[in-house]
Amino acid sequence: MIEKEISVLALTSVSLPHEEVPPVGYRSAVTFLDYVIDGVPIRPLLGIEEVGVLSKDWDSKDFARRLVLDESTNPDLGARALDGRAIVYGCRECLSVDCGGVAVKVTQVGNRIRWGEFEEFSTDWERCCLAFTPMGGGGYEFDVAQYRSMLEPFL
Repeated sequence: MIEKEISVLALTSVSLPHEEVPPVGYRSAVTFLDYVIDGVPIRPLLGIEEVGVLSKDWDSKDFARRLVLDESTNPDLGARALDGRAIVYGCRECLSVDCGGVAVKVTQVGNRIRWGEFEEFSTDWERCCLAFTPMGGGGYEFDVAQYRSMLEPFL
């Protein structure tokens, strides 16, 4: 069996300015960290408006814990409803699970962490659960030591 190539996961700082959104409203200025896999930022590839959930400007530990498969996260993040997924992008204003975002299935096999397919999620208010829609992308494998080292500052 041929093993999948190991990718390198890194983070890069992204700053978005305050924006007026006509007719009424705005988007707050925000600085967050985007995921970079093998030198390629993921947010532009996915074509999304949501922001990365890791930042030095807010407490990111619960999001980081899900990425390292630590189940001791804040229940308000809907950990059970995520069914093995980790939120990687969320609402620019609140990062609430209720506003939806993008998640990825995270698994560990031996000394590798695997990110499965990226999925958009939203709250299905009629069924009181999260609904997931595959977006494509994913299938990345990372070395556990490198992966955990990169996320350690958030844990």
